Amino acid sequence: MGGSILRIKRDKPNGRFAVVSDPKNRRIHTLSGLGINSQRTDGYQNVTSWGSKSYQQGDQNYLIGTGTAAAQVFNLSTDGLGNKIIGTGHNCSGGKTPWGTIMSAEENFQAGGPFFVGVTEPVKPDGTQLEYTEGTTGAEFGMVGEKYGWIVEIDPANPDFRPRKHTALGRFRWENITMRVEAGKKLVAYMGDDRRGGHTWKFVSRDTVTSLNDKKNSALFENGTLYVARYNPPTNSTPSSGTGTSGTGEWIPLNLDTKTNPNRPSVIASVEIASEVGEASRGGLVSLPRRKGIPNTAQTTDGGFLGVTVETVVDDETGEIDSYGETEALPQYQNKKLSDFYPNQGALLVDAFAAANLVGATPTARPEDLEVHPQTKEVFIAYTDGAAGSDGYPDSRIFVVSKYSTAINTGQPSGELFKITENSSDGTGTSFRWARFAKGGELGATPGNGFANVDNLVFDNQANIWGVTDMSTSAHNGFDVGAAPDPIFIEHSVLGAESTSQIDSDQNVETSNLVGVFGNNWLFFIPTTGPDKGRITPFAYGPVRCEMTGPTFVGNTLIISIQHPGEDCPFRPQTTLKRDIEMLNINGTGVFTQERTVPRGSNWPSNLTKADGGDAKPVGPPRPSVIGIRRKESNGRFI
Repeated sequence: MGGSILRIKRDKPNGRFAVVSDPKNRRIHTLSGLGINSQRTDGYQNVTSWGSKSYQQGDQNYLIGTGTAAAQVFNLSTDGLGNKIIGTGHNCSGGKTPWGTIMSAEENFQAGGPFFVGVTEPVKPDGTQLEYTEGTTGAEFGMVGEKYGWIVEIDPANPDFRPRKHTALGRFRWENITMRVEAGKKLVAYMGDDRRGGHTWKFVSRDTVTSLNDKKNSALFENGTLYVARYNPPTNSTPSSGTGTSGTGEWIPLNLDTKTNPNRPSVIASVEIASEVGEASRGGLVSLPRRKGIPNTAQTTDGGFLGVTVETVVDDETGEIDSYGETEALPQYQNKKLSDFYPNQGALLVDAFAAANLVGATPTARPEDLEVHPQTKEVFIAYTDGAAGSDGYPDSRIFVVSKYSTAINTGQPSGELFKITENSSDGTGTSFRWARFAKGGELGATPGNGFANVDNLVFDNQANIWGVTDMSTSAHNGFDVGAAPDPIFIEHSVLGAESTSQIDSDQNVETSNLVGVFGNNWLFFIPTTGPDKGRITPFAYGPVRCEMTGPTFVGNTLIISIQHPGEDCPFRPQTTLKRDIEMLNINGTGVFTQERTVPRGSNWPSNLTKADGGDAKPVGPPRPSVIGIRRKESNGRFI
């Protein structure tokens, strides 16, 4: 985990990029700086390596923190290391600055279950972790949770620049960062918290940008105001109407004197409750900071998250309360200030997700990538999945959170592409307008534009927006993963998040399975201007069971990563899977079946010719790779 910095160069004879040997090539990983554990006195002072080999010995390449949380919280951390931080991990996307640094986003750092083995996410009121979580990286190496979940700035060209985590921008499950940077103006950055019910964020620097290539601009990330978005519900349409939604919104400052006004689960779930579903998925969950004595004296824990739902939910086996009903819990969170829940600004920033819920920010449909339109400065946001989850519930007045009717053409919760238009010309203001630009789901759905689970975004030099999909590999082409993948149920009459199958009454159908009709993950673009504005144009189809990530234009070449081809499936012997899959016709009036014949796993790129970068091994192992796509005669444009 972590990241590698590599220099690549285009070979003139064949036009291909290749890695170049360079002393600046290096790794910055989860255990960078582990050697500083020797300075500790809490029992971890001897944990300075992760093996016996030379490269497994801890070094002094630790990271540092900047901003308020680094000053007010890290000095309280039980590791006793103050502002020094061991490594960066669980990194997702990021961004780049005009002054030549890159920003890397720490995403799924949270510990929980076999898939997430990072560090402890929940914190005490003072911003420090509750405790180490057994069986995690954090517990094994003494990595305290409050030091992870930040945006990290790295200078690829300068190994002496110590990577730093900018805490003024908040701690949450970061996906990426995009910026408006203009000389003489304040820096404005936009970010997303990639979780179900996560929020959309903006940071405005206290100081102004000097010349764009000045490395000192890095200090702009150390002081400023962090805002979180509240979308006002549309007044003329609903998310499932098919007419498109739009409305106004405001940026709420996350400061100690900000008033608290958490969302009522019954209100944000009102569209789903009023539909054929008749109830809220996950009870319309809102996660708030847990404090001793709230909502009653029986609640004795101080720190972490307290779930609030439409009604109280009790565990059938243990009899313990899983979440409190809104009528009982919310009054003690309302009409106060954030200072009633956090002792200082640093602690508030560490617990940004819960604090945002406390001030009534809009819980959204998993914000992934955000990008600023190069001409209009509108902010495009990929909300990848509308379903509710264990962290929260997207506002159903804004997003499609489940399938609201048994009608086959009802809108699908397969994500959406939004845009924000700031009312202030420089982006520093606190009001904006929002609109849905495109809706995930089959083309025949109402609404639906013919894609699912949009993730990373990028603009080309013609202002087309490019997107990749991130559909779960356990649904690709309607097959589960494994050595003998079972077909999954895909039925367009499904209701809510899941319902009883019309084919087999002993089985449930999950609404999320509908993405299986789209096959593998793929790359598309959408013109934002001109006669084809808003039209989805498929461009590239990924290998079996892969995710395509990080599309980036370098001159006339589109560089993109192919992650985990053949995920969770054997690559040999290669087996062919076959099934009929139910699909919605493009006008939404009926369904038809399509015969799918697909490989079980993948041999890409081993099965490519050596001239094309492969090994010429038809049944060789799959490998994650980075590829480049270029137009043979570009004439200054990619498409």
